[in-house]
Amino acid sequence: RWRVSPGDYEAVRYEIEGDHSTASYFLAAAAILGGRVRVERLDPASAQPDARLAGLLARIGSRVVCDGAAIEVTGGEELSGFDIDLVDAPDLAPTVAVLAMFANGPSVLRGLAHLRFKESDRLELLAAGLGALGRDVSVMTDRLEIGAGDSPLHGGRIVTRSDHRMVMAFAIAGLRVGGVELEDPGCVTKSHPGFWTQFAALSRRQNW
Repeated sequence: RWRVSPGDYEAVRYEIEGDHSTASYFLAAAAILGGRVRVERLDPASAQPDARLAGLLARIGSRVVCDGAAIEVTGGEELSGFDIDLVDAPDLAPTVAVLAMFANGPSVLRGLAHLRFKESDRLELLAAGLGALGRDVSVMTDRLEIGAGDSPLHGGRIVTRSDHRMVMAFAIAGLRVGGVELEDPGCVTKSHPGFWTQFAALSRRQNW
């Protein structure tokens, strides 16, 4: 139950902090490609659950610098496999699954049962997308187990069911794997209308 007492409104200036979910694709791109990406107006100490990505990237092989209101990621030579529970950060799962696709060891993403009830059944679509690009993956009730990358990756068609986060995550995979075809790429406008403009900058140069 909520009880709101009557009162007066007063105009104030309020700054909305940057969105860690949207920033995750660009930070992950640096880790995957070995380039450098800096995202401004992004609070490293944010209470947003997806702010934990910076710590994961540092743990698996990237150089991460946090300086007040920005996060900068520089990719290393390779990414190590990892085990992570995302029960409190479901929007981060597509980004992290794509990271795991390029890791040099097996990875496990846990706490994902609720992904079946997002804009799409993201648990099944993530598994299908990883498999379409050549990565071994097993779907459990609440987790994905992603193989170590013993076989080469290749292009393929990614079924997205018009889910913006599926499109943005696998777009980043396409920066390194040729021949990735995304279903309904325009659906990203529901959360990030400028995504493809910024994505084009990533594909033109290492530093963005």
